[in-house]
Amino acid sequence: MPKVGDKEFPYTEEGMAAAEAEAAAMEQPAMDEEAALEELLAQIPMEGEEPPAEEAGEEMPDESPIVMPEAGTMAELFEVIFGDSFDAEDPSDAERMSQVESMLASDPVLAEAVAAGEVSLTEVALQFYRALNALA
Repeated sequence: MPKVGDKEFPYTEEGMAAAEAEAAAMEQPAMDEEAALEELLAQIPMEGEEPPAEEAGEEMPDESPIVMPEAGTMAELFEVIFGDSFDAEDPSDAERMSQVESMLASDPVLAEAVAAGEVSLTEVALQFYRALNALA
């Protein structure tokens, strides 16, 4: 059936005319299912073909690296959160530090603020516990 937007029209002379009129009113072409399928298939790269290049006007997301706090600041943060010093040799400490790093990596603005000293370590600890409670 010819389709314009979400409306379908019968394959009759009247239906085709109505589809054309609807398409003109909506300023888009009328397209039957076969034509729509052909258009979609034309967009899929064939085996061995390169996918189409990105449009020049499309903006790529900003993938700038996350600014993480220095090791000393991370050790201080660990102590504020967990109440004891970080021991890199202790597997449980390494796992807990990984959780802190993951939290900061998921919030680049917070990570940068911690690295710049713009937010207190106590505030970060509170956010860490809030995030843990939200998961529970």
